[in-house]
Amino acid sequence: MNISAGNPIFYQHQGEIGQAKATWLQDFDQIKQLQWQIGADIVTAYEAVAAARANIFKYQREVIPQAALAAKQARRRYQIGKTDISTAILARQQYQQTLSSYFDAVVAYQNAWADLEKAIGVPIRL
Repeated sequence: MNISAGNPIFYQHQGEIGQAKATWLQDFDQIKQLQWQIGADIVTAYEAVAAARANIFKYQREVIPQAALAAKQARRRYQIGKTDISTAILARQQYQQTLSSYFDAVVAYQNAWADLEKAIGVPIRL
């Protein structure tokens, strides 16, 4: 009867250690890439929120008041007989379209805010 047992005196698991190091380095690189992507997503989402907010303020300060004034003036000109009714109706339709565009801007702001919260990963409370 012969019994033989291998004694790994010189085997120090160098292959497994090398593979573990390579895997660790790949994981580390993936983490760095993910951190960079998250940062880029946050910046992009924040810029979208800022642009949408500026757009809303422009509508509130300039566009809506000007459209309302134009519609009011067209209606007044029609009432005193200086223009026909089609001009007044057209001015009113343009005012309504301005309001519709404003509401679209508000929805875009809300969507940009949701994208920012998604990029950050938590709800933003003000």
